[in-house]
Amino acid sequence: MNKVRRIMFVVLAIGLLVSSLSAGEQAIAGEKSVIHVQAGHGLKDVLAALKEIYAGIEPGVELQMNFAYAGILQWQIEEGVPADMFLAPGKKQIGALAAKGLIIPETRVELLGSELALVVAREKKGKIKSFADLAQGAKSISIGMPETVPAGKYAKETLTNLKLWDQLEKRIVYGNCVRQVLAYVDSGDVDAVCSTSRIRLS
Repeated sequence: MNKVRRIMFVVLAIGLLVSSLSAGEQAIAGEKSVIHVQAGHGLKDVLAALKEIYAGIEPGVELQMNFAYAGILQWQIEEGVPADMFLAPGKKQIGALAAKGLIIPETRVELLGSELALVVAREKKGKIKSFADLAQGAKSISIGMPETVPAGKYAKETLTNLKLWDQLEKRIVYGNCVRQVLAYVDSGDVDAVCSTSRIRLS
């Protein structure tokens, strides 16, 4: 079983666990039970594939998925939007919900992780081969908004630890999510991005 397939089934198992422990009754859409999944944009492709697979396994259960920025998802849950499962890309949002008693403690699991990577535009591959090359080789780079995008927070921390932040800060183009950041480098609008490269099992 390949890694993406393993991730999907682990996510599914945790989702069902959270659903079964939920204090409220499951919503019913026609004759189907509904599991409400709130997740960050970065998991959209994986969870879309999961939904398709699960429909064939459990036709009587519908996975309703809502994708948004982590902060928006947190706010929606606080406002009462149904959430049997919340896949947050950062600990901040989970911690805030836990502090308000909106998470069942025994269902909280660090399921997935991600790795930070430097992604370079094709034209710059000869000049930028590592983070150390950014100061001299990149006229512009993109990261997620550190205040709202967990990957952006990690990128800022990394650049700060490498003592590159002060040199690069004025060249940074901020994105609202990982997908937007990667789109900047794909289109050639920036020379490089510092973002999550892949999902891994924790």
